Amino acid sequence: VGLPAAAMGIPVIFIEDASGWLPGGRQKVGRVEGLLDVFHRVERVNGKNWTFGDLTGDVPPNAGNHLADRYRASFWHRLKKTHFYEDTARMFGMVPFKRLGRKNIQEGIQKTFHFVLNQRDLCWQTQRSIEHVFFYHPNAEVYIHTNDIRPSDLEIFSEIDYNLIVKKMDPELKGYEDASLPFALLQNYGGTFVSKNTLIRKEIPENIEEGVIVGEDGAPTMAFFLKDSQLAKQYLESEVKSKPSWSFSVLSDVNTTKCVQEVEWTLDGLEEMLAVSLNPLAYASINTIMRDAECFKIIEEPCIFCDELHWDY
Repeated sequence: VGLPAAAMGIPVIFIEDASGWLPGGRQKVGRVEGLLDVFHRVERVNGKNWTFGDLTGDVPPNAGNHLADRYRASFWHRLKKTHFYEDTARMFGMVPFKRLGRKNIQEGIQKTFHFVLNQRDLCWQTQRSIEHVFFYHPNAEVYIHTNDIRPSDLEIFSEIDYNLIVKKMDPELKGYEDASLPFALLQNYGGTFVSKNTLIRKEIPENIEEGVIVGEDGAPTMAFFLKDSQLAKQYLESEVKSKPSWSFSVLSDVNTTKCVQEVEWTLDGLEEMLAVSLNPLAYASINTIMRDAECFKIIEEPCIFCDELHWDY
């Protein structure tokens, strides 16, 4: 009963037995594996006490709604590869989905992200970079500024009800070079710019320090500026390149290859990093990632449309 109710957006309170036994198996064993985090949970032995009063008021949305949305997204990604199932889902109006987590609003994190992409940039690696933004900021607005991408090229995100907006490149921005375009764009709109080879690692605070991290080629890998930011204007008008105090790593082509292929290679301080930027050429050439390699943690663990086609063992 709990799973169908949660799937319809109905709050579910799961009261756990001290023994750890649940309908369907023991916790972390059997068919309940990975599902309990979808519900509200009362587990006194671990300090999760009853906080819902006498149930006469509104019960908050399920704490795990974003996780449930990712389960559904991954399932749909696989299901739509068979035309019969995809056609049936569309015929009965099951697509586009309505995300359960759209009411789970989290304050204090970034809400607006920007990518600058063209048709030739579209590949599974670029999709992963977009997925990472929604993994950690599921209710964000993500703008794709482009000259030739159509909304249908990225429809998998709108099918799942993520707020991805394909926007024609503003005419006044077309004269900027690649290295300065993000500054002009953020001065106009404000928010966080993410390059196609940068992978977000955690929630980005709303009050993050303004600034930019550049790659080996001098192009921005990630930047944050407020709308009409004077600092962004200084970046446009001069060679100011002061580095913000973010925990961030830019990998060379050699280290990107090691990160993907060598299970012994590690990136110091990875757990504290806001994001990791991979070398553009090395990242684009990736076909498969070793399952136990560091880049599996970076690229594949926070995925939404997970696909074992890109895994190696």
